[in-house]
Amino acid sequence: MKTYEKPLVMVNNDLAEGVYAASGGTSVTVPTLRITSDNGFGYGQAVFDYNFGDLVGKNVVMKVVYNKKIDHGWTGATGNHTVNGNTLVISYSQAPSNDTVYIDVQSGGISGIEITAFSVGAE
Repeated sequence: MKTYEKPLVMVNNDLAEGVYAASGGTSVTVPTLRITSDNGFGYGQAVFDYNFGDLVGKNVVMKVVYNKKIDHGWTGATGNHTVNGNTLVISYSQAPSNDTVYIDVQSGGISGIEITAFSVGAE
């Protein structure tokens, strides 16, 4: 009889590798979030760029979850966006080749903000 060994899961936020979808599926790389302004009093902005690759022109939904509450989120393209707490959902009727996603944090500070979950796919 074989002895069960509990699997060990480790998280390292310093890796630039990205997160990948289920085995055999399409890989999705978590974008690099850049803080573009921090006034030191709780307000700030952050941004990331995304390349849609083979999703260009398709009906696409992008979901981004942050480790802090965000107040606003928008894109450089024509995506329809909604913010709920720490989650930003963007729907594109025709995904562009590239887009820039922006967020505002007005309380709690922009410092230390990270993307904790990310998904993008055709509907």
